[in-house]
Amino acid sequence: MAAPGPGGAGGGPGGPGELHPRTGKLVSLSQGGRSAARAQPGQEFNHGLVLSRDPLRPGRVFTVRIDRKVNSWSGSIEVGVTALDPADLDFPSSATGLRGGSWVVSGCSVLRDGRSLREDFGPDLDALGEGDRVGVQTTAGGELRLWVNGRDWGVAAVGLPPRVWAVVDLYGKCTQVTVVPPEVAGPPPAPPLPTVPTPLPGAAWAGPGAALSNEALLFHEKCGALIKLSNGHKTAERRRPLDEFNNGVVLTNRPLRDGEMFEIRIDKLVDKWSGSIEIGVTAHNPNSLEYPATMTNLRSGTIMMSGCGILTNGKGTRREYCEFSLDELQEGDHIGLTRKANNALHFYINGIDQGVATTLTPLVVYGVVDLYGMAVKVTIVHNHNHSDRLRRNNAILRALSPEGGRRPPTSPQPTAGPPAGPPPPPRLLFHPNCGQKAAVVNEGRTALRPHATDDFNHGVVLSARALRDNELFQVRIDKMVDKWAGSIEIGVTTHNPAYLQLPSTMTNLRSGTWMMTGNGVMHNGTTVLDEYGHNLDRLKAGDTVGVVRRDDGTLHFFVNGAAQGPAAWNVPPNVYAVVDLYGQAAQATIVEDGEVTSLGGDGSDGDSPGSPESPVPPPGGSPGDLRFHRLHGANAVITNGGRTALRQNCRSEFNDAIVISNRALRDGELFEIVIQKMVDRWSGSIEAGVTAIRPEDLEFPNTMTDIDYDTWMLSGTAIMQDGNTMRNNYGCDLDSLGTGSRIGMMRTARGDLRYFINGADQGVACSGLPAEVYAVVDLYGQCVQVSLTAATGPADNSLAPAGATEKSCPLPSPAPGPCQRFHGRCGQNVALGAEGLGAARVAGYCHGLVFSRSHLRPGELFEVRIEALDERWAGSVRLGLTALPPGQGPPGPPALPPTLLDLPAPPTWVVAGAEVRRNGALTRHNYGVSLDRLAVGNRLGVRRGPDDTMHILVDGEDMGPAATGVAKGPPTFLGCHGKNILLSNGNRTATRVSSYNQGLVVVGQPLPPGRLFQICENYGPNLDSLPAGTLLGLLVDGGGRLHLYVNGCDQGVAAGGVPAPCYVLLDLYGQCQQVTIVSEAADGGGPPGDPRTRGDVEKADVVDGPWSIRSCPAKADAVGGALRGSPSPGGVAQPSAPPRLVLSPALRYAALEPFATKVHFRDPGSQRAHGAQVAFEVCVRPGSFRAGPPSLRPPEGLDPAELEWVTKEPGATVLCGLLVRVD
Repeated sequence: MAAPGPGGAGGGPGGPGELHPRTGKLVSLSQGGRSAARAQPGQEFNHGLVLSRDPLRPGRVFTVRIDRKVNSWSGSIEVGVTALDPADLDFPSSATGLRGGSWVVSGCSVLRDGRSLREDFGPDLDALGEGDRVGVQTTAGGELRLWVNGRDWGVAAVGLPPRVWAVVDLYGKCTQVTVVPPEVAGPPPAPPLPTVPTPLPGAAWAGPGAALSNEALLFHEKCGALIKLSNGHKTAERRRPLDEFNNGVVLTNRPLRDGEMFEIRIDKLVDKWSGSIEIGVTAHNPNSLEYPATMTNLRSGTIMMSGCGILTNGKGTRREYCEFSLDELQEGDHIGLTRKANNALHFYINGIDQGVATTLTPLVVYGVVDLYGMAVKVTIVHNHNHSDRLRRNNAILRALSPEGGRRPPTSPQPTAGPPAGPPPPPRLLFHPNCGQKAAVVNEGRTALRPHATDDFNHGVVLSARALRDNELFQVRIDKMVDKWAGSIEIGVTTHNPAYLQLPSTMTNLRSGTWMMTGNGVMHNGTTVLDEYGHNLDRLKAGDTVGVVRRDDGTLHFFVNGAAQGPAAWNVPPNVYAVVDLYGQAAQATIVEDGEVTSLGGDGSDGDSPGSPESPVPPPGGSPGDLRFHRLHGANAVITNGGRTALRQNCRSEFNDAIVISNRALRDGELFEIVIQKMVDRWSGSIEAGVTAIRPEDLEFPNTMTDIDYDTWMLSGTAIMQDGNTMRNNYGCDLDSLGTGSRIGMMRTARGDLRYFINGADQGVACSGLPAEVYAVVDLYGQCVQVSLTAATGPADNSLAPAGATEKSCPLPSPAPGPCQRFHGRCGQNVALGAEGLGAARVAGYCHGLVFSRSHLRPGELFEVRIEALDERWAGSVRLGLTALPPGQGPPGPPALPPTLLDLPAPPTWVVAGAEVRRNGALTRHNYGVSLDRLAVGNRLGVRRGPDDTMHILVDGEDMGPAATGVAKGPPTFLGCHGKNILLSNGNRTATRVSSYNQGLVVVGQPLPPGRLFQICENYGPNLDSLPAGTLLGLLVDGGGRLHLYVNGCDQGVAAGGVPAPCYVLLDLYGQCQQVTIVSEAADGGGPPGDPRTRGDVEKADVVDGPWSIRSCPAKADAVGGALRGSPSPGGVAQPSAPPRLVLSPALRYAALEPFATKVHFRDPGSQRAHGAQVAFEVCVRPGSFRAGPPSLRPPEGLDPAELEWVTKEPGATVLCGLLVRVD
């Protein structure tokens, strides 16, 4: 093999390298081994692998140019290096199949031996077009660097061996490449001064073959009939734009040089016409051209971009040239073009290269613009293209940044006088590289989304330089729109804005990014703090939000100047501030407040009211070095510098969240945690204990009870060792603890394990523990998040009073609760959107009920805005309050009644028009503004007053109290209960979790006279036989008499002389496992027998209980047919007793002759004799009938025990259908 010369991969700088003669099976080489093409590109996308002929020389760039692409496939060129000698290589089908020391860049990914190393490196190679160049370079330090179009994109991989060959894969769309002379390696020189000189007009560089000229690039004085030139021939405008859409052609005053950018800015558009601006090049001299009405009429020497396609001589040659359409551009957008030295024509939209439009551009061309249709006015922009600007700005930033290799020279200081201090850092500004829908104005101080009502994404902006330690980056929200949900997000990132491919939103970045969004904190797109600080979604125009990285590596956020506490730890230096103008946030301006001089040095920020995740340290020092270990269960996340542990995906995962202390506990040292967050989706809760297993040796199982050696723990009330129960009924129950409860563990000097609940010693749990034990906690079931408290640390063997450990609980955030949303259960014609913030009725005029997702707290406002009206119907929106939880309506269709006025009891207060109604009954006329007159854009709200009143607000104006005596919150069970009881659902649901007894629960509030207390059982009058769904109620009337209600029916006085106050007592015994309080608001409101009270209760019962579908017989009589009534004893029905019905669940039994008399008739047409029977199908409420033996001999195969049902109460049977049988 010949030694590498100028054409080799390792040759001198004079010529390109060559490709190895051994290639993939579909590759053919040409041009002396410098060009490679894949055969059958329309049928095959693989087997296009080529390698350099010689190993790469460190520092040399092996570069290829993409000559041809096809659109048949996805994917494109892949480049890299391999340590495999091509002479002995068994070529795989693609570069990603190379093994044995191969590094390949594919798209935005870097792979080693087929396995991904990075997913977001550099530009997307799949987006490169014909004429683009891509190269690879190795360094003496074993680094792989990627070059694209002459730009170094940095280190793609490290650890390369000294001898590697370049790899190029003609994959997918890429079908032909040519090796070109190498790029000039090394970074571009930094400018000597931190100023950005403005290029002189016309100072574009001249390519080969172009005459040098200082003549500025302007519009030619000869132009279309309706064109008016101004601004020194840099601006062209079409006259009478509302009357004419043609005759707006204008050309440049001179031909374009090779590589010269011809760029224009759209200054004015009109909405009258379709179609818009067209731009391109023409070989026609403007002095001799007879200007057509539109450039697409020219049939020679003209290439135009129109819409998103390319027209050559008036005919379409590329239908979809790029994803942008010129017809969709707005005022302020830029369009440019350039003719390359290789005759390739490129178009640019807002500085972004759209790729090669054609390779057949004439040698001498003029720029041409057609102000067609909507386009009225444009101006020539004398700047370099977008990528050049970014490279120049980045070089300046590198020179100015602290980590830069060079510093800008400073003026010499005079010898006389005191020496000057260090020069001040540059002002904090926004970087010009911003999101697709964002713009940076006001000399870099203001960022905005110009079309904020059209899109809610792509509004990311970054600071132009890295933040210094303790430097505050703060912005003021200037403008907001109320069309979207969500708002501004702020944070920091390690990514340089000059090289970052900006995502639609910063939460999509998966590396080096910390963001505050809403009232949570996200790291690399994953939530690490759920409830942090003030909710950014509630900010308004004029509010400020800021971020600062302290010198100790902690990250802090500020809202309106108030510190929100530490949000992240170990944040690296030299991070860039980032602002995401998301959703409602439309414009923000940097506020120059300088450094935060008041920052403490300890980094604790314990007095921050908005840092619920950061426990307050004790006065005088930090709580010590005890933390959670970095090793933990699969679903656990450690944050807050190792002081907080949480279970991610808490509503879909309940285990795999074991965490362990970072070191062994000392004798007498207390390890205390506080429960910060719980969910009521699961049963069971936190488990805690100690283990002698080192964290590095522990294979974290699903739960702590699965650790079968050297582990002692408390689960519920059971003390367990190695997964086996040692004793029950320990002094505390971990399953009963709630948010804010503290759990402590201590190994004493005698080897005893003690637990502390809220600072109270629970006694010795077990003895004989070894000396070196680690604290271990399982975030199981309902327990989601815990943090170490300030009490964690060495104990003084004396129990501190309760007040001394008060500060171990996290301080509550003063920020308001989460934004209300609509409940998922809604009317059958309702479609919810915008993550529960929007609701629309999609059909009909009714069945449009929607509820708030959670109950309104006293003083809380629930407000909506009317988005659309349907003028076809009468009536309009109705608003109110109800004590009926949305999830406890009647099961089965219809899920909800058609209108708000039809909602059943518990009480419902509704404003309809100008009327106020309670449970459908009118209580007030002429209240406030009639809701039927509200229009689109009006805001309507309901507030639950702290004094149990309901207020309606229209456009923020309070209409006064609409109703009084609105129900308070539902009662709850007392925390003191039987040991087998588990409370959930905000202490409104009690579940017996084991055994058959120890299920006593007591309601925590006294039962006032006249107030009905109800529960809904989970198992099934004899209380031992109640089915699921039965409503039980207790009422003490004004005379101290106790009444029992079953499914709303008063069973009479059960006892008298009940004292006041009294409490409701329930025993979940035997079969009954779970009950739920329905509502406190089912108020009897009067003595037993009061028709108003009875009606309210019966109406609630009809909706709240399930129905059973059964059949009952119908017997025809002379009057016309009626259900057969069961006679009362003695054969004479009492006038006051309602008739009882006899039903049967078996149709064969109900169709027996005595019940359903067969009627004989003859068909008049066929004269055939027939017999007919009829029966009614009814729905009967469970528990409203008595089953008994049959009065007739039943058919075979039927159970005679429950063939006849006799009703016991009226109003419990509903007719569903008529059944007819003809024999």
